[in-house]
Amino acid sequence: MNENISYEYKRLRSLFSMVDETKTELVDNVIQRAAFMKVELSKIQSQILKHGTIQISSKGTQPQT
Repeated sequence: MNENISYEYKRLRSLFSMVDETKTELVDNVIQRAAFMKVELSKIQSQILKHGTIQISSKGTQPQT
């Protein structure tokens, strides 16, 4: 697991620290996916802000309008 994803996973798990462990285990997979999605979405957002959106077509790449 990526270091950033692992950090986010631990942060999200800490939000459930007062919940019964058996109930937390039920949603563990969702917590893992949420951590992954937050980290990856942040990367994508940074790329979009830096480079803008790009539309790929058979004629090459063009900035999307």
